[in-house]
Amino acid sequence: MIVQNTEDKSVNVSTTKADEFFRNFPKDKVVPYKEYWESICPINHDEIFRRYLFAYMSVHTTWKSNVAGYNAIKNFSEWLDNKELLREKIKKVKKQLKIEKKKQKKKSGLHTGDFYQEEYNKFIENGGDADSCPF
Repeated sequence: MIVQNTEDKSVNVSTTKADEFFRNFPKDKVVPYKEYWESICPINHDEIFRRYLFAYMSVHTTWKSNVAGYNAIKNFSEWLDNKELLREKIKKVKKQLKIEKKKQKKKSGLHTGDFYQEEYNKFIENGGDADSCPF
């Protein structure tokens, strides 16, 4: 296959592995696989918006944080016209996750209070906001 890039230079792309994969894909798995993807496909504007919310809340976070953040805001009809309520919901879940994170660090033995206190102090001294502190 020949693919044209933006600089108008031709690039050869081998599709051999992809062709081989699809040629040998078990036919009995096609229908269940298709049905699965159709079952999770958003079908209305609300579901599409909730997918966006989940994706937005999951940037640079753990799975647990993704789920907690999404669950805090998934009922968007509550806050859609109220930015302050949305802000409060996000702050609340963020605070809960920080507490949980500190508990996990302490339980795992990774938490050394002096180090984090020192880093926190530097963060605040350099103009950081306590609510956005990563420590």
